[in-house]
Amino acid sequence: MCRAAASLSSTLLTRELWSGMEQARIMQHIASEIGLKSDKRSDVLSNIIERMKAIWSYITSHRRLKFSLHGEADGLMSGLKHLDGFLNDLSQSPNVSTSLPIKDSQNPDVFPNISRNTFFAMPYTVHYAAKAIEAPSYDAEDYASYRVLAHLLSFKYLHREIREKGGAYGGGAIAKPEALLFYSYRDPYPLKTLSSFENAIKWASSREFQDQDIKEAKLSVFQALDYPVSAGSRGLTYFLNGISDDLRQSHRNQVFSVDASRIKNVAGKIVQKLSDTSDFHNVGHVVIGPDSSPDWIQDTSGQDSKNVWERVTMMV
Repeated sequence: MCRAAASLSSTLLTRELWSGMEQARIMQHIASEIGLKSDKRSDVLSNIIERMKAIWSYITSHRRLKFSLHGEADGLMSGLKHLDGFLNDLSQSPNVSTSLPIKDSQNPDVFPNISRNTFFAMPYTVHYAAKAIEAPSYDAEDYASYRVLAHLLSFKYLHREIREKGGAYGGGAIAKPEALLFYSYRDPYPLKTLSSFENAIKWASSREFQDQDIKEAKLSVFQALDYPVSAGSRGLTYFLNGISDDLRQSHRNQVFSVDASRIKNVAGKIVQKLSDTSDFHNVGHVVIGPDSSPDWIQDTSGQDSKNVWERVTMMV
């Protein structure tokens, strides 16, 4: 799902580059080059060392460091002393010289272009499919409707089409900030599943949901909102994502306000968005499956760029 959403925003693209399939490709490439029994192996290791030095020099700059420190009142002072000691040790550590230029985060490299439709050939016997559609941010009013809609799609349509009819082990929809995500796993017919994802939205845009269905979907959303937070994670959502308690409460109120008309309205907006052929970056697809898989678009000749699939081989 991370890869499918990469074309929707710079935030989601960064997440894919750092922790998604693209990162796995980088690690596979590095591992294959380190494994070479030649003089090139030494050059590869030297290059990696230089890059690690550059990363260290960048992240240990005091003006870039931020900390989240929380705990019991009587223990915070002790924690602050340890933090001050760490910063003092860091400032006195010798500079790591590197031949690579250190760029400021205000002027990042241009993000690479990532295909919006990708088939990853891997040593599997079944498929995994994902679709991502552009969605509102966390603080947008419509985001609450997207979250409720995702649960309705999962339990009222996708389970029947993907699990019961399609034979996959499972699948569903999840709403995240900036992305409405669809997924299936251990799926024998991934392309049919991708069609089911789009048909689910059309189904929702023309359906009159019952109040009980919406109530159950809301309860699922609240269950996710109100999950227990461990002591070590308190304040982490605000520190990392800027979501304060007030913003979270505002979002809860918006979820309470979701009704059948709002669900139908956002589903209609998504259908209209998907029909916009001028914007190819509001949706992405990924299929992971066996190298010999016949069930994906391989012949892209004569197709417009919206329907072209990139094939990536990641065999061990």
